[in-house]
Amino acid sequence: MGARYEISPRFRVLGDLTYFSWSGYIAEYFGENKKRDFSPVLKAAFGGEYYAPVRLFSKDAAIPLRLGFSYDRQPMRSPGSAYAIFSMGTGVHWGSIALDIGGQFGRESGSGSGLGVTRLSVSLRVGM
Repeated sequence: MGARYEISPRFRVLGDLTYFSWSGYIAEYFGENKKRDFSPVLKAAFGGEYYAPVRLFSKDAAIPLRLGFSYDRQPMRSPGSAYAIFSMGTGVHWGSIALDIGGQFGRESGSGSGLGVTRLSVSLRVGM
């Protein structure tokens, strides 16, 4: 379930909740059902984006600025584990061209393994 609210034409906030019914998850490995003791989880995320107006080569353009946070609890019952993830992004939207660059970084807590998250995404749209 998600929601978006436009505070102004250039600024909006967004959020979503995702429910995973992991308790019904069944894995079959070489014909053998593996026991999974998972609990259902709820993942929550929210963020905001602002489109800063600019002029490029005498044409209107926008620089999107994005920040977000998500909390992703893991399904195993023991140890209790969750990821806290921060995201950020920017780009340039100019006429029919849009270039977006975003990244995420975060840390897992609870398992004692100190796992991390690092992601980078680049998107180019040309056309409508």
